[in-house]
Amino acid sequence: MGNTSSWIVLGSLVLSSLSIACSSSSSAGGVTTDGGTASGDDGGSSVALDGGVATDASAEDAGPPRKVIFITREFFDVKTSGFNGIAKADELCKSWADAKASKVKGKTWKVWMSDSKTNARDRLSNSALYVRVDGKVIGTLDDLTHGTMKNPVGLDEYGTAAVIMSSAVTGTAFDGQADTAGTCGDWLDTSPGREVTLGDPTKTDSSWTNSADFAEDCSSLGGQFYCVEQ
Repeated sequence: MGNTSSWIVLGSLVLSSLSIACSSSSSAGGVTTDGGTASGDDGGSSVALDGGVATDASAEDAGPPRKVIFITREFFDVKTSGFNGIAKADELCKSWADAKASKVKGKTWKVWMSDSKTNARDRLSNSALYVRVDGKVIGTLDDLTHGTMKNPVGLDEYGTAAVIMSSAVTGTAFDGQADTAGTCGDWLDTSPGREVTLGDPTKTDSSWTNSADFAEDCSSLGGQFYCVEQ
């Protein structure tokens, strides 16, 4: 009888050890009692929405801050809009970005534009990675100023493709510095006989900011802007 009791006690200890081992193994494998995965295993990278802009959360955590660039849907006419230079263009970027159906509300913006005292490139962060409204990467400031963009700006503040033959008023040369011959006298001179520098939002080379495909006289100055998140 004594031997029998000993065997029963020993058997109970073995079963208890096996139960503990199985429980530890299940926990290490990331399995929870509700059939899901443990918090340490996210099953892949997740996508976050930041002000309506889709971003890869893991990529954003690991890399530089992502900033949006869009081309405005609205056209402006310098003779009717009260436009008088870069500061006014910054205000217009903010106004259009905060429109009711816009996907980029609540941010700070600067226009990609130059004049005789300002280079567009100097208004941007050198550490940011610039993206479109849909989250697709455009590139770094170095890409913008060397014509090596991964995707064109292409989209307006609503995430809609720019209309055919859209052009952005930039006054900016290929390298991001002012093209003073194309700034219409710092955006104040609408006399005829001078051409404004324009960019093509469908391009990924340097013509995105300085395109030979577009020509516009300062006397009819008008168009769209590139707005850049700060």
